[in-house]
Amino acid sequence: MGTTPQTDKLKVASTEQIIGSIRNIRDRKIEELMKETFLLDFLECHFKPLTMSQIKVSFLKKELAELKNSSLDLSYYSSLIIQTKESDNRTPPENHPLFLQELQPLFQKYAGQSAFLST
Repeated sequence: MGTTPQTDKLKVASTEQIIGSIRNIRDRKIEELMKETFLLDFLECHFKPLTMSQIKVSFLKKELAELKNSSLDLSYYSSLIIQTKESDNRTPPENHPLFLQELQPLFQKYAGQSAFLST
């Protein structure tokens, strides 16, 4: 039994579906980081030594919320969109480095360090 154009369309995720998946993953990661204990643990792990005032934590959480409510930067995520579209997967990997890299400038702004420690 061969494939038809209709079954081929079902196998390939549309660009809109991929963009929606990327946005959902990004938003879930931001929601996790907006939980203060998770945020502080994350920052402590990646920025050493870390001392951050409660005011800075509040501003960081505010900017994370603003980013979550903003539209997805399609040019920034274009490589992930293409990679996902060319693969057999319908959704991008949850642990793709672009998600964390998008947040890195915010973390550096409030952690006061120029280097992000990878783990």
